[in-house]
Amino acid sequence: MPRVPFGSSKRSTEDVASDNEDVASDNENLASDDQPTQEELLASLAKAEDADSNGEDCELHIYESRPREVDHTELEIQSRHIIRALRSVIGTYHGIDFSSRIVTITEPPMCLFHYRDELRQHAEASDNQQLKDHMRLCLQYTEKTLHQEIKIFDSFKSGSSLAPELEHRHLWMVFKPGCLVYQKIDGIEQLSRLRYIEADEVDDCSANRLWSWDLSTEGVSWAGREFGLTGGFIEIKRFDGRRPVHELSAVPLQFHPERKRIREDLLKRGRRFISLFGRNYCFYDGAAKIWGAFEPHDKSLTQAHTSGRIMLDPEQYDRSVTCGHRHFVLGADVYTSSDEANQKLSDDDVLTCHHSLPGFSLESRRWGLFFIPNIQDIAYDDEAFAGLVLPEEKKRLISALVRHQSLLGGDEYDDLIQGKGKGLVFLLHGPPGVGKTYTAESIADHTRRPLLKITSGELCHAESRVEERLSSLFYLATRWDGIILLDEADVFMQERSADSLTLLRVLEYYQGVLFLTTNRAETIDSAFKSRIHLSIAYPPLSADGRCQLWKSAIARANRGQPPEWLTPDILDHLASTATNGREIRNLVRTGISLARSEERDLEYLDLVQALETLQQFESDFNEWRGKRKIEKPVSTG
Repeated sequence: MPRVPFGSSKRSTEDVASDNEDVASDNENLASDDQPTQEELLASLAKAEDADSNGEDCELHIYESRPREVDHTELEIQSRHIIRALRSVIGTYHGIDFSSRIVTITEPPMCLFHYRDELRQHAEASDNQQLKDHMRLCLQYTEKTLHQEIKIFDSFKSGSSLAPELEHRHLWMVFKPGCLVYQKIDGIEQLSRLRYIEADEVDDCSANRLWSWDLSTEGVSWAGREFGLTGGFIEIKRFDGRRPVHELSAVPLQFHPERKRIREDLLKRGRRFISLFGRNYCFYDGAAKIWGAFEPHDKSLTQAHTSGRIMLDPEQYDRSVTCGHRHFVLGADVYTSSDEANQKLSDDDVLTCHHSLPGFSLESRRWGLFFIPNIQDIAYDDEAFAGLVLPEEKKRLISALVRHQSLLGGDEYDDLIQGKGKGLVFLLHGPPGVGKTYTAESIADHTRRPLLKITSGELCHAESRVEERLSSLFYLATRWDGIILLDEADVFMQERSADSLTLLRVLEYYQGVLFLTTNRAETIDSAFKSRIHLSIAYPPLSADGRCQLWKSAIARANRGQPPEWLTPDILDHLASTATNGREIRNLVRTGISLARSEERDLEYLDLVQALETLQQFESDFNEWRGKRKIEKPVSTG
């Protein structure tokens, strides 16, 4: 193996000069002589002598190996002055042990190239003349060995082109360890810090070497309940010719034409990452990476548009989905709070914060990765519960029970068996569209608690795993101090059904708030009666109730205030049609769509048009039902 040692010897200047003359002759002999497999060539480029070192000399020795299978050279540094300078200036460099008595560097000496300016400044600032002389020798070697590379790099930096280019084999020159590396992941900008770069070489059958550059990086990300520096990997595949550096799959930030804008955007995003880390209830609107279904074993991650409320929870995400696959960089600081991180993380660290946070979509009941810029604070509807069409005494009772549910879960209300009987269960029953679902939604906003909405149809798609899925969702609701709404729960509460037994088992140990809604209270298994803390019956909407719902829905569509055209007569006219709460909300949405299509505010005629369409549909629907009854064969017995 070829070696190039920097070392100390007792040789005179004349000997050095003589050896230099011998080098050319030896090179000629080696070129024509195939017998030796390895020859030692001495080439002294300079000699440094210090009066305090008793005439100790410093020389550069080059040992080259000439067999065909070896095609690289190694540099051995024996000078303690140079080694100390390398330790002080560079510290660590991948593949090089600066703590050794003799430091070995494989050519090309990337570390000397990357840090040559810093090493020169270090020597110039030193009062030790021997260090200056030894470093001069080291830098002379670097400039001689990498003369062509330095020339190319200087031309690249000072070029007038708006898109400076490099060949693939020269890319290592712009990737200095510690630099910030820019890339796009699924269209999202991301920065990381370079740890090291190395060539990945592969020999093909024609002996042509194909290789790529492998970048080992680090950036701030999460692992369970902590966040800190985690490792990453980027590959720059081989390409022919020259290519603009800023078009590569990974770009040193300092050479990106938009580096100023990128720093501003990602510093802001990084601080948002730190402030959001942990358990946070938020609103989300935009693309996200969502797991295929709410099942721990479903590992299909796809990008999809997501809109609605989410719960950020990296710790539970790792437990439920990734099983803790992410690991921190060895020796790196880790953080559990934003206060500690803000004190210790530098701006460059913050720039490398991951572009997403893991969480759970309450709309789809799926885990996913949510991009930081799309995460927003929740705009709670403070008027929703107040506008609920329900007697005031019942609303006060619901609010008191939900707000103080922790009291009901105390030891004085606990079952004899620890952990049982701490939940709070509401049964809401009545015809469709009278406010059962809206009650749970509005009390969740009223108390600022997440709402996990489940339908019986959703659970029936996986009958063999109903209990597992119910238990998982009930656990999450307890963990997040949330509220569960089991809508259309008839199938789970029917007399003597397997599903009713399943729900009863899960309820035994549930410690949160549960709302059950049903249109058929008479079919409920009697075993549920002892588990229900409050049952509320919802009668069909009266004309006054419809007036209240129309007024509330229209005001919400008009920035929270009833429009001037909404007179009592108009309200009475709208309420004269027998509609339920769900239909009223849908009619107002239709009216809003009509108004927005013409770029104006909602008007009364928009609602009239929507209402006439609904009435026509109901008329047609009743006619279809009548025809089906007539056409149905009658049994003659």
